Amino acid sequence: MQTTARKNYRYLTQLALLTAIIILMSFTPLGFLTVGPLSITFLMIPVAVGAIVMGPKAGLILGLVFGLCSFLRGLMGTDAMGTLLIQINPFYAFLVCVVPRTLMGWLTGLIFKGLYRIDRTRLVSYAVASLASALINTVFFMGSMTLLYYQ
Repeated sequence: MQTTARKNYRYLTQLALLTAIIILMSFTPLGFLTVGPLSITFLMIPVAVGAIVMGPKAGLILGLVFGLCSFLRGLMGTDAMGTLLIQINPFYAFLVCVVPRTLMGWLTGLIFKGLYRIDRTRLVSYAVASLASALINTVFFMGSMTLLYYQ
C-alpha cells in the first residue's frame, strides 16, 4: 500500500514539474525561436520527456497544457501567427493549437511504449520516440492549419 502511494506522489510531482516547465517556457523567450511572424517552439521537449518517462497518459496531459498555452499566447497577442489565426476563426485556432499538441504527447508515449517492449537496449526506443514527437507535432500542426485555413 505504501509503495502505491509513493508511486502516485512521484507521478504527480513529475507531472506538476513538467507542467510548470511548459508554462514557464510558454510565457518567456526560453520556449521559442522567433523568425519574423513564425515561432519555432521547443515546448515539445518537456512533453516528449513526460510521455517517454511517464507514459501516454502523462503525454496527453502535457500535450494538452502545451496546446492551451499556445492558444492563450495567441489570445494575449504575444504570438503573431496565433493572433492572426484567432482573428480569422477562433474555433479553428483552438482546434489547430490544442488537438495536434495533445495527440502528439499521447502518440509519443504510445510509440515509446510499443518500441520499449521490442527494444532491449532502449536506445532505439528513446531515439525514435524523441524524433517522432517533433515530426508528429510539425505534421499535425501544419496539416491541421492547412486543412482548416486553406481556401
